[in-house]
Amino acid sequence: MSGRINTSLVTLKKLKEKYNNIHLISFNLDNYMAKSPLKYWYHRNGWRDGPFHVSHLSDGLRFLTLHKYGVYFFDLDVISVRPVTDLRNFVAAESNDYLGSGVLHADSKNPGNWPLKILPPITGKLNIDIIFPPKYSNSNFWHRSDDLLEMDYVSCHGFNVLHYSSFCPVDYSVAKKEFFIHRPANQSVPAWLTDQVVGVHTWNKLTYNKPIYKNSTHRYTLLARNHCPSIFAIAPEIF
Repeated sequence: MSGRINTSLVTLKKLKEKYNNIHLISFNLDNYMAKSPLKYWYHRNGWRDGPFHVSHLSDGLRFLTLHKYGVYFFDLDVISVRPVTDLRNFVAAESNDYLGSGVLHADSKNPGNWPLKILPPITGKLNIDIIFPPKYSNSNFWHRSDDLLEMDYVSCHGFNVLHYSSFCPVDYSVAKKEFFIHRPANQSVPAWLTDQVVGVHTWNKLTYNKPIYKNSTHRYTLLARNHCPSIFAIAPEIF
């Protein structure tokens, strides 16, 4: 499996002119998975079953890339509002109860080892083991603990759990209302946009089909205009 990147896109050209650190690569999935802990999982094809196979492959690739090299990973539906480079080796909570996989970092000093360990799966499911004290449990895709509030910016063996206010200040249950209802033109900064917020997860699964108008007063529009000005400037009137 592989694909070509269309480097002739006007948007891509403009972004590369603006930012010299954008590098696009394509790779062969068979080669990328070879000799990795996910080789069996990938070729066994269990992840292809069901309607979420693309998400399952994405999960596998993001964890394997962290495992191999150490990187920052952000889902595309996260709008950055502050620099993140002073935060390292972390997973961000999505709520009081759950950790997510949409925002992650693992240091490149120990690629292929701590703090992420990929367990070679014995089923079609993907098992990721993030080092936590024994009292904390984990599952295949989301990590849940009744004591997650105790882990607000807690470091465990150098790996950190960020409070949900860091990247998920808006709960998924109110995402449509919060991001896509028209507000007064002179609206104030929302109460949830505190100095603890590093990025705003906009919950693409719930909001992907909502058209955004550049001249609207949606909070999503204001976030994009204020924090992604170069991308916002070249976006069409409806995006």
